[in-house]
Amino acid sequence: MAIHLDVPRFKCHDCVKTFTAVVPEVDADRQMAERLRKWIGRQGLDYPFTEIAKQVGVDEKTVRAIFAEYVAELEKDLRRETPTILGLDEIYLSTPRGVITNIGDRCLVDMLDNRRKVTIVEFLRSLPNQRRFRQLSDVRGLARLGAISGEILPIKADKLGLEA
Repeated sequence: MAIHLDVPRFKCHDCVKTFTAVVPEVDADRQMAERLRKWIGRQGLDYPFTEIAKQVGVDEKTVRAIFAEYVAELEKDLRRETPTILGLDEIYLSTPRGVITNIGDRCLVDMLDNRRKVTIVEFLRSLPNQRRFRQLSDVRGLARLGAISGEILPIKADKLGLEA
């Protein structure tokens, strides 16, 4: 499907270049309707990129780029709540990744790119209202947490876990 727009062209008297009027409903970078771009971004959460590309008639690379922009928009609006009981764990998905959980609410807070101490400390510093921490639990290594707790969290380690 194609939409034909009759858009006026203008000529600049100073530089003698021609240009077309801006149409707010069209994504100028991809020459597609803004509504279609938003739809592709939302569909990327539920369907494979190849299927979306086939449905819409665009390249899979375009779908991936639009989805990446959509996720970046969602992440801008993301506001994390600092958990009272924070859990640290790890999972191996081709490489080891750090997993941050909210044990009190039984939900995932974030999955980090790696499990290095620097990455974990950086993430913990990015959380708002760090005084909410009351307890920190680590399934894999209390020695690592003991070092982390002294740097960033207002809690100390004991042999069973970390508490305020």
